[in-house]
Amino acid sequence: FGPLIAAIVTAARCSTGYAAMIGMMKVNLEVDALETMGRDYMTTLVLPRVFAMFIGLPLLTVAANIAGILGNMFLMHIYLHVDFRAFLHNFSTVVDPAHYILGFQKVPFFAMLIATIGCYQGLMTPMNAEGIGRHTTVAAVQSIFWIIISDALFSVLSRMMIGY
Repeated sequence: FGPLIAAIVTAARCSTGYAAMIGMMKVNLEVDALETMGRDYMTTLVLPRVFAMFIGLPLLTVAANIAGILGNMFLMHIYLHVDFRAFLHNFSTVVDPAHYILGFQKVPFFAMLIATIGCYQGLMTPMNAEGIGRHTTVAAVQSIFWIIISDALFSVLSRMMIGY
């Protein structure tokens, strides 16, 4: 669940931030100013955000996986009195590393969804403050929706291909 939870939290925060920032730049005519100066707004505004998401989301996914494992380890120790060493030994024998690899294969797709939906909604913002709020909300809802849909598709495909 680490990649899914990290992607949903990041989508709620970053896609809305991207949409609001680019939408505000559009309302302030900064996007038009970029085009007037001969700069492509895609390479100036969108690509850096996509690359940042490709770097940031895998790091957040690693942190989410570590937090989940440590949280389980402490709960097992508190409620079931399982020693930390025993937990780690059993964990390494029960959990297959292929599950982590399978989970990390989803992360680039999630990153692309978050960044492109947030930037797209920002660029589609009409020239008023109400439009910024509406498109910011739409960016969050669409990002989370498509992350859940793509995670379900990854689950179906992994069951068909690998047999998990």
